Amino acid sequence: MKKILMRIIVILSAVVIICVCAVKILTEKEFTLSPEYVCSISDELPDYSYVAGHRWFTIKDEKYDSWAYYWGDEYSEIEQYLKENVQDFDTSKFTYVVVYEYSLDSLSYSFGRMFNAYTQFVGNANLINYEKHVINVYRIKKMNIDSVFKPYNVVYTYIDGEPLTRVF
Repeated sequence: MKKILMRIIVILSAVVIICVCAVKILTEKEFTLSPEYVCSISDELPDYSYVAGHRWFTIKDEKYDSWAYYWGDEYSEIEQYLKENVQDFDTSKFTYVVVYEYSLDSLSYSFGRMFNAYTQFVGNANLINYEKHVINVYRIKKMNIDSVFKPYNVVYTYIDGEPLTRVF
């Protein structure tokens, strides 16, 4: 009986250790997205430099919560512009990544950077090629991803590989 109990304890300990290691590996693994360039917007829209500290945000399916909705008019203007000027604009199939004054070099996410009861990813973006007063738009597969999780003011953005510093 004692041997059986020891075997059960050893097996359960091994299972717990394996599960902890798997969770650790999964939360640290970066998943890279392949953004597809959609368009650039320049003189058609007002200067958003006062909100550009974040440098990028997403336009996505209405069922997802987005901190960008708090922007109000600015967010609505860009979304409306895309609806009118992008032939196959469809938030039921795609999430649109709007980048202010830069090009999107790469976008990734991990399960370790999730918020809202583990339903919202915070993306890790690397931006390159500064171009004043240009808004570049990309699309990715439909997902709930943002540049920042508003209540915590967490930003994962890099410009030419260097972390973007922002004072909130």
